[in-house]
Amino acid sequence: MEPQTNAFSEALLTRLPDLMRAAIAEARRADQPFGCALADARTGELLGAAANSAASDPTAHAEINALRLMAALKLDPRQVVLVSTAEPCPMCGAASWWASVRGVVFGTAIYDLIRFGWRQIELPTADLLAHARPPARLALLGDYLAEETDPLYRDGPRTKAIGD
Repeated sequence: MEPQTNAFSEALLTRLPDLMRAAIAEARRADQPFGCALADARTGELLGAAANSAASDPTAHAEINALRLMAALKLDPRQVVLVSTAEPCPMCGAASWWASVRGVVFGTAIYDLIRFGWRQIELPTADLLAHARPPARLALLGDYLAEETDPLYRDGPRTKAIGD
């Protein structure tokens, strides 16, 4: 994925390693190892974090839970960046667009999740957003700290997903 670092503030880029590590910490306590941090697009401040809880709700991916937290905190989505341990699935990518967040930064790419044995719809977020009307203004930065997020996924899923 072509980096879009110019779409993010210097303050956010400076704090990005800590934000991704906050998402990784959420992933380590999750049903499945997926985590997501909410960041202020201007300052890089950590606004909240969410873990995957799809064992009890199949729609409760980390990004969806983070978007629910964003709504509960009444944050302006245009000033929020999601920092996710993995590339959003099509559901989460579309939800991010519908929510009008400023951007998404992710670690492990969908193609790598598939390679590691995770059940995924092979539709990268950039390809999904290419079909958005009006065109997506959502900034994307992928493969960010993938050397730290990939180990979460290398051994494949811990349990079977609903429907397997």
